[in-house]
Amino acid sequence: RRSLNVNFYMSLRHYTSIILGDPHDSDGNLDMVVGEEGRYLFIPKGIINGIYYRGQSKFYDKCKPSLLRDKTEKDKFIERIKLCEFSILLQKHPATKVFIEGYEETLNDGHIENHEMYIDEEALAQHYGILTDFLDLTADKWVAAFFACTDYNHTPSEQRDNYVKHTDEDNGVLYIYQDIQEKKYSGELHPVGLQPFSRPVHQAGYVLKMEKGQNFNDLAHSIRFRFDSCCSSIIYWLFDQSMKIQPEETVEMKAKRIVEETSTFSRAAYELSHQRYFSELSDEDYWHMVDKYALKVQDAPLVDFTAEELELAKRNDFAIQNGSLMRRVMRNQIMTIEVPQDNPKANQPD
Repeated sequence: RRSLNVNFYMSLRHYTSIILGDPHDSDGNLDMVVGEEGRYLFIPKGIINGIYYRGQSKFYDKCKPSLLRDKTEKDKFIERIKLCEFSILLQKHPATKVFIEGYEETLNDGHIENHEMYIDEEALAQHYGILTDFLDLTADKWVAAFFACTDYNHTPSEQRDNYVKHTDEDNGVLYIYQDIQEKKYSGELHPVGLQPFSRPVHQAGYVLKMEKGQNFNDLAHSIRFRFDSCCSSIIYWLFDQSMKIQPEETVEMKAKRIVEETSTFSRAAYELSHQRYFSELSDEDYWHMVDKYALKVQDAPLVDFTAEELELAKRNDFAIQNGSLMRRVMRNQIMTIEVPQDNPKANQPD
């Protein structure tokens, strides 16, 4: 019976894809833009410019980012340190090195261009469970539909967390948020896009920075719906039971270890958080807060990659999931650039 159910849903997913189209097809749904610092960004494109989505399996009277949901000052302090632990780990990943050093593209005339790429560490950390003042949005309505039809499943420490199909008989919500700005990579709403890890691009991810007291229910149009088991199953299988949303990556379990830690962090993470988020505090006042919250310090990193994991990451995490996509987007953008016709001699025959 289980085999018959699996075959049924596989067939259902196949025909649904034909009718509706694939969920966010990464290749070709990214724009390449240059940021103010000259670094390249790869941002998800939506079908309608300026329209973004968010899906939830439950409606809450107050919809706000995780860090702004009744968290104490101690909680916020610790989450900033966790974010710095994640940043330190990120810098050791081979994909990060490629983004920082830049990708070289050889043009048809033989000229070589070097493209340094932007890494949004805070938005990226949000995708791996670190609490921030960002709210996740997406440029893809089907990605939002997936999150509206599923629940996040926390598993024991040694196992991957995952998404499971929502089964309760209640109402979900799909948000539609409009934000039109001249620069998609600046302001309160900005793309996560293509990063050293592939999860954000699979989710066509954007993040909206919110302030204390703001409620997303007041900022977006919400559509509530009653769950239907068959419809939820279609969406769930359309995304390969969450594997298209949450592909396996070397960094995932490292990030989970950081998320689960509550009291002990590396000295480097403390120092980085002081510099980034608490620079108004003197050294004495900052370390007084560490003592006040009964936090412990260790010299070694909280988590680190093994040599085998780094080698695996070179072969899988970046080269397969991100590298080929990045090259295709770059080449497509270069090939489709319009040549300006400002020179009056440009249209004259030789």
